[in-house]
Amino acid sequence: MSEIKQLPGFDDVAHLFSTCLLQTHPCYAHGFWTGMICGGRHVSPKDWINTVVGRPETWGSLGTPLQHMLLAIAEATVEQLGDSQYRMQLLLPDDEEGLDDRIHGVSEWCAGFMQAFRHCNQDHQDLLQGEAAEALADLNEITQISLEIEDDPEDEQNFVEIVEYVRVAVALIHQELLNRQASPSSDAPQLH
Repeated sequence: MSEIKQLPGFDDVAHLFSTCLLQTHPCYAHGFWTGMICGGRHVSPKDWINTVVGRPETWGSLGTPLQHMLLAIAEATVEQLGDSQYRMQLLLPDDEEGLDDRIHGVSEWCAGFMQAFRHCNQDHQDLLQGEAAEALADLNEITQISLEIEDDPEDEQNFVEIVEYVRVAVALIHQELLNRQASPSSDAPQLH
């Protein structure tokens, strides 16, 4: 089994976002990039970075650590989505964080994914069918998730299952759109 690029740690990303005064939640940012990749025919990390930064700055003014971090996230995500063994990670708070923070993180991740996916698919809203369409609807529902946290092991297990479902749903959506885009009547997706 070959190694694939890993996402930077959540705490490192959150700290750098905070230090650089970025208003975008790290989970939302990663979900947004993933949604852009899954939903767009022509996707550029620059477009994603402009969304993450949230203000009209040039690439050079972001600072080297932030540039490296954003590129590492972008590259790892592209590689993980293309992995045949689907070892995709979601950028979420670490397991040591409280369950409420992690639930908020997965909700933010799904919100970012849905926002980007919808934006990139404005002309193809009905492209998904069957299980992939259901998976997309489920991701939309997860954006509204809220659990009453009682420090119950069952809540922890439910969270783990939600995260795994999100990973599988994204894989299903991504593969469905790749299959449709590979048909002779459409352009293949490109990463710039």
